[in-house]
Amino acid sequence: MRLTHVKLSGFKSFVDPTSIPVPGQLVAVIGPNGCGKSNVIDAVRWVLGESSAKQLRGESMQDVIFNGSSSRKPVSRASVELVFDNADGQLTGARGQYAEVAIKRVLTRQGDSSYYINNQQVRRRDITDLFLGTGVGARGYAVIEQGMISRIIEARPEELRAYLEEAAGVSKYKERRRETENRLADTRANLERIEDLRQELERQVEKLAEQAEVAAQYHDLKGALTHKQNLLALARREEAARNEAAARAELARIETEETALAAALTHVDSELEVVREQHFGASDQVHEAQQALFDANAQLARLEEAQRHGEQNRQRIERELAAARSERQTLAENRQQVASELDDWLPRLEEAQLSYEEAQLALEDGADSLPQAEAEFRAKDQLLSQLTAQQANLTRERDLARQKIEHLKLSLQRLAEREQALQRELAELNLPDGTALANAQHNVEQARAALEAVRARVVADEAKLADLAAERERLDQQLSAQRAELARAEAEASALSAMLEREAAGEKLASWLTEHQLGDAPQLWQALQVDSARQTALEAVLAERLAARVAALPEASPPASLTLLDVAGGTTVAAAPRLAAPLSQHVQADAPFAAAVADWLAGVYCADTLASAIEQRHELAVSECWVTPQGHRVTAHAVSFYGEASGAGVMARKAQLEAAQARLAPLQAEIEQLQR
Repeated sequence: MRLTHVKLSGFKSFVDPTSIPVPGQLVAVIGPNGCGKSNVIDAVRWVLGESSAKQLRGESMQDVIFNGSSSRKPVSRASVELVFDNADGQLTGARGQYAEVAIKRVLTRQGDSSYYINNQQVRRRDITDLFLGTGVGARGYAVIEQGMISRIIEARPEELRAYLEEAAGVSKYKERRRETENRLADTRANLERIEDLRQELERQVEKLAEQAEVAAQYHDLKGALTHKQNLLALARREEAARNEAAARAELARIETEETALAAALTHVDSELEVVREQHFGASDQVHEAQQALFDANAQLARLEEAQRHGEQNRQRIERELAAARSERQTLAENRQQVASELDDWLPRLEEAQLSYEEAQLALEDGADSLPQAEAEFRAKDQLLSQLTAQQANLTRERDLARQKIEHLKLSLQRLAEREQALQRELAELNLPDGTALANAQHNVEQARAALEAVRARVVADEAKLADLAAERERLDQQLSAQRAELARAEAEASALSAMLEREAAGEKLASWLTEHQLGDAPQLWQALQVDSARQTALEAVLAERLAARVAALPEASPPASLTLLDVAGGTTVAAAPRLAAPLSQHVQADAPFAAAVADWLAGVYCADTLASAIEQRHELAVSECWVTPQGHRVTAHAVSFYGEASGAGVMARKAQLEAAQARLAPLQAEIEQLQR
């Protein structure tokens, strides 16, 4: 068994899918420092089951996933696959029948690690067991890295013994012996538990024997009880016969009395009709009294509201009058104070003017003695400045006093007008007197007696309303359940539609289809109808052609596999099937896919089982094949086993989508009925 390929994707520096071929026995990987040579060895150790991030030169196991760079985004998973050639059949066991063995490990950023052998998910233990005794493994001597030679030389005897046992192929048998010893230990423990169970069951058997004796006594007593109950039933039957005779005599007497009572009942019915007519008249009077009660209540409410409003207006007017009188008295006092201050300042103003005139005269008289009078002039000038400033202050205060007096006069005038308006409003209020209120209260008391009968009917209506509310609550619950079911069906249909679109386009084709305006082009899987038993067979035959689209051929090639039907191309007429049961008779395709589907399915015939297809392979011509319901194809010279991917196929998902969409209309109709 020889290594032929190492496939890496998203592992450390290998962000893009990379395949490293190993064409011979001696292969070297060379390059400058930092080019990723050591990452290849790390990938080999990792896929063989290495669980220590330190051995892979990292802090955690997620460090093996490409974490992004300045020009590339991080990826979400890392994958490494080793492909071995087993043409010589050296590999034994369940997988020795394969000519090629592929070992794969996948790790996501969520920490999910999966192992695969030939695309079948296995345990890490299965990978380890596959390479036991070969020297290949996460810590095997066949993978030699930096510093490993020195570790082998400096290894302790027990470590060196492990390397020698691995090279000699003994480790595989030691591992099997260890597993066998563990199983024997588990078996001994199970035997001890079985002994405990046996002892416990023996104790239970003793208890059950005692219970069996008690049960036997119970059956004897139950038989005696049944005999005595039968005797009692016979005695009661005889007594019941005697009671029946007495009851028949009593029944004859009661029938006679019933006849007399029937005659009396006829008379009572006639009297009841008279009373019923009187009741109808009383009901009319109750309605009239109730209407009178309503009118009296309304009139009483209006009178009480008018009285309350008038009382509030009266109290408000009295408060405003008191506030106006207080403010008027304050303004009068302020007016007197300002007038007295004005009388005091007027004489002082006249004195200041006289002093100013005297100073002017003195200035004129002292003009001849100017040098001597300069000092006096400056003193007088200073005094004049003081008197001028004092005069200006007095003038301003006088003006302010006059303005204040005018403001007080206007305020007094407005308060007087407000007082007169309030007096007029108080005189215009028409408050009700006590007599009207007493009469209204009397009418209310008379109408309350009639209201009691109406309240009895209200109680009955409330009981009916409670029943209707319970019915509505039941319908609301049913409506909520139907809405939830409709939401689930819509979500399922939307998810299936999105999944089908995403799988048909693929990650690489999405941008290319948008660029060439092919995103809305019709696809083959949308136009196909196939029997449910042949869905897998059709998936196996058409494969990626199920995503074929009808469009003109573009100039640029797509970045991934894609089939386009040329609208300008001619039509193909398929030849008549040479054998019975062609696959095309189970498939219907809408235009313009019909010709292409007939061409692709030409020469494909349906077989019920793989064995029958192999038996009839000699009937096939060139380019013809049998296909089974499981998707296996048989030609004249080969058998192709269909390995279906995880999850349902495109046609199965389409059937699920149609079923989910079919549930929507009935659910919507039920919801509309419940809403009505």
